[in-house]
Amino acid sequence: MTVSPSPRRKAYGLKTVLFCGLYFSLFPQTLLGNPAVGGQDRPLTYRDAVDLAVSSSVELRSAAVNAALRGRRWQWGLRAFFPRLTVSGGEEDRLSMTGEDSFIKTYTLSLEQLVWDGGRLSLSRSVEVAEMELENAELRRKTQELGESALGAYRKVLMGRMIVGIKRASLGVLEEQLKILKAEFQRGLALETDLREAELTRIEAQLDLDKQGVDTEEAERELSELLGLQTLPPLAETIDLGKKTVYPDPEVAGSVGRAVNPQLMVARQGIAKRKAELRALSLAWIPTVKVTGDFSVSGKQYPLTHYAWTLGAVIQVSTPYLSGSLQGSGGMDGPYDKTARLRSSGEALPDPASGLDVPAAQGALRQEEENYELLMGQVERKIKNAIKLCHLLEQKRDLAAQAVRVGQQKSQLLEVRGTLGQITRLELMKGQIEAGKREEALVSAAVDLLGAERDLEILLDLSPGSLDDFSRRYGRMG
Repeated sequence: MTVSPSPRRKAYGLKTVLFCGLYFSLFPQTLLGNPAVGGQDRPLTYRDAVDLAVSSSVELRSAAVNAALRGRRWQWGLRAFFPRLTVSGGEEDRLSMTGEDSFIKTYTLSLEQLVWDGGRLSLSRSVEVAEMELENAELRRKTQELGESALGAYRKVLMGRMIVGIKRASLGVLEEQLKILKAEFQRGLALETDLREAELTRIEAQLDLDKQGVDTEEAERELSELLGLQTLPPLAETIDLGKKTVYPDPEVAGSVGRAVNPQLMVARQGIAKRKAELRALSLAWIPTVKVTGDFSVSGKQYPLTHYAWTLGAVIQVSTPYLSGSLQGSGGMDGPYDKTARLRSSGEALPDPASGLDVPAAQGALRQEEENYELLMGQVERKIKNAIKLCHLLEQKRDLAAQAVRVGQQKSQLLEVRGTLGQITRLELMKGQIEAGKREEALVSAAVDLLGAERDLEILLDLSPGSLDDFSRRYGRMG
């Protein structure tokens, strides 16, 4: 498969590099200076978390600024297409013991203009554009990874807080049941062993709650550090335990993914770079033609009255097996004398080893294309497997939700049986602990589903939460 970027694509890549650098150089000040995002004025959303994490990364800002500077250097590289002007001046003094002393002053204006190089200069600039696009893709990858880390940390905090709430509610119920059990023990309606075991159960639940609280506080600190904040503001997002997501058809998603997947886009840019390098090496044998011109004035004293000028051409050839140049010029030396000059030079086998550069570049291009074909198949399989995994995790979450409902019904039944004296108070407490664990399992299953859906969105180069819109646009799977 062959892939080659169009001129519009090259221009777009360069603009992306320049915009990315400018954005990152300005974005931190504008974002962090906005109290509505970085302060406590409003709750923190997923989008805010990603923006803050990206803007607070010193590494990303430095990389983006460097990318912008390289783009500016590329723009200034247009100078190579224009004439090169050189001004020189000097004085040559000679003291003679037998003749007349001389003090010659000379000033020269030289011009050199590239006329033809077989397109090597343009191709070298195309290679630079390809390299900048690869750097921009790497910067985008790092930015995405940091954003995903922020989303993962955000979800971890949400899950921790929900589990803390579940454990705290369960502990409250256990304490109420323990009070009732103590009262029953005092009236001789419960065994001492049941009371002691119930107290141990309550202590274990308290320790479990404290541990989960410490873990959640640590997750909050990690999120604050990742966002570059001293304190974590209120979180606007919640975990929807019953959210129904529409998933795309695997075949359609795989087909679309081949065009938009970030990994494949980087691979295509790598192929374009290899092709530009191969074209540049293949044109190395084409001669380079330059036009030169000189104008000089000289004399023993000011004003300088003697002048001379020349116009010429230079043809240079540089190959692994032969290199040389042919220079010819003609002009006037003063008002009456005409000058002409012809010079040539050559060298056999200047660098024969470089003759292998073209086969090596061809081999590198073939390898890039083969890797691209393999990667395309891998990405398509990953997308299809990600959709299957989302369906499985959705079923797991739904089963966990059913288990919670069954556990609630079971807890109600145990309360009735406990009231009738069919079970001990300790058995009722154990049933309530089991119901709490089922609620925790539901939260964990919902978070796992959110992570799988986000992985699918990454494969399809989608923003967080846009999987539904994608599925409706490109077809859905029931």
